[in-house]
Amino acid sequence: CCAHAQMTQPSYVERFDSTSPPLLPIGWSTTTNRSPSGDFVATTSSPRSSPNAVISTNATISQSLTSPPLNFAGNTPVRLEFYTSRSSSHAAGLLVEASVDNGATFPMTLTDTLRNLGTSAYALTSLSLPALLANQPSVRFRWRLTPVPTGGTTGTFRLDDITITTRPS
Repeated sequence: CCAHAQMTQPSYVERFDSTSPPLLPIGWSTTTNRSPSGDFVATTSSPRSSPNAVISTNATISQSLTSPPLNFAGNTPVRLEFYTSRSSSHAAGLLVEASVDNGATFPMTLTDTLRNLGTSAYALTSLSLPALLANQPSVRFRWRLTPVPTGGTTGTFRLDDITITTRPS
């Protein structure tokens, strides 16, 4: 009798290093609630891995960053990992959501509200991904900041080093 193992592998990695700030990498999108040119922008200021990270400011305004569509046909997404850093005055909550209809809706909330941990160091968030994403041809992930009226208008939120691990279906 033979044992069959399924290998996991990083199928998507984004370090935000393929672009010149303030532009986002191809396929990424952001809201324009705070700034007409985009709420999240690439920056060389304090990345986790050089040269870039993405940054957003003003925790009193709802803002989001959305991944390009990812094709998981023939694969099962297993884990989503990313790093975030906040200034002490950025109190907005963070929700991570998923869409299987190319971003028309985001019905899958992957996290409870993630709060400021009280440190400006980058913190790893590691999420198990739901089986509903298996074999889906157009999945998008969204990082959505939920505003807090007293959340800090000058506070910063940074995101860097996103990895999605999959295994063959």
